[in-house]
Amino acid sequence: MKYRPTGFLFKLLQSLQIVPPLPILLLLLSVCSTSAQDVFTVGGDERPWRDSGTTPGGVIDFVEQLGTIEDANSEKVFAVGLDSLQNWIMPLRLRSDFNISLGVLERGGSVDVPGLDASQKSPEQLEGMLNGDHRVAFDRKFVAGRIVRNNGVTIRIDLGARFGVDRIAFYPRMTELFPFENEFMRGYELFLNDGLLQNLFASGQPIFTSPVQREPDNREARVDVQINPQFVRFLQLKSITTLGFEVDEIEVYGRGFVPTASYVSNVLDLGEEVVWGRIAWRFQNRNPRAQRAGYDARCLFSQCQCRRPAARIRAYRQRGQHAD
Repeated sequence: MKYRPTGFLFKLLQSLQIVPPLPILLLLLSVCSTSAQDVFTVGGDERPWRDSGTTPGGVIDFVEQLGTIEDANSEKVFAVGLDSLQNWIMPLRLRSDFNISLGVLERGGSVDVPGLDASQKSPEQLEGMLNGDHRVAFDRKFVAGRIVRNNGVTIRIDLGARFGVDRIAFYPRMTELFPFENEFMRGYELFLNDGLLQNLFASGQPIFTSPVQREPDNREARVDVQINPQFVRFLQLKSITTLGFEVDEIEVYGRGFVPTASYVSNVLDLGEEVVWGRIAWRFQNRNPRAQRAGYDARCLFSQCQCRRPAARIRAYRQRGQHAD
């Protein structure tokens, strides 16, 4: 029986699980036979990573030079000598001042207020809680002629991917044009969910149990909740009073590398019949400083630099013959 490729070979790296902080330099697809070898390179100038695939969840960083990456103390994360190696991909690494909410919709996440009909939650207002636009807010203030029931109103956000989170803030509009600093949420509960399968319903919806923060008598216009560092995919903010309020922004902050990142290549069509052989990847540690075994809470977001690796991926195929 002969294998006859269709030309649409396969979707390479269907789900490349990258353990932080592992960077990937090049994907090399080698065409091998006894007489010749061709190399198909993804990640170079001819086929840049950005143009050759997608990043589900948007949590891949495209890095020109590893030598430019610094930690919170402005120290180089990767070893000296890697500056000449360009065009890397690596898991997204959060800065403490990076607002994760700003990219929720672009990375495939969502924001909704389940329980309210469409007439009470415009898409513009929902998006306005995440995009940094201080002109638009989710408005539940009391207005003459409008019935507003706020006890139990719940805002639910899917971040689109799992992130290491340690702080969440929310507040009403407090600008010169929109001076609503007194229209803040007077009582609230904040719930988190890590997005793991065991913490989801069969429908894929998150299971929220006990709140990480409950404040029935809030007196702060800007609420800034410090939480124990943990991985978060979903969050839920619930009003527990009948009083009116508005939410201008819900900001989410964290630090460290994301726990999981994927790069999915486009379908590779080489335009001829070929036989693919071994597909493998290899990586190289550059100047490892320390190694740990077992659980260490301090390494939850890869804040401890256990390894400083460089990596290459190679795949081999044969040309000029068929597999029987």
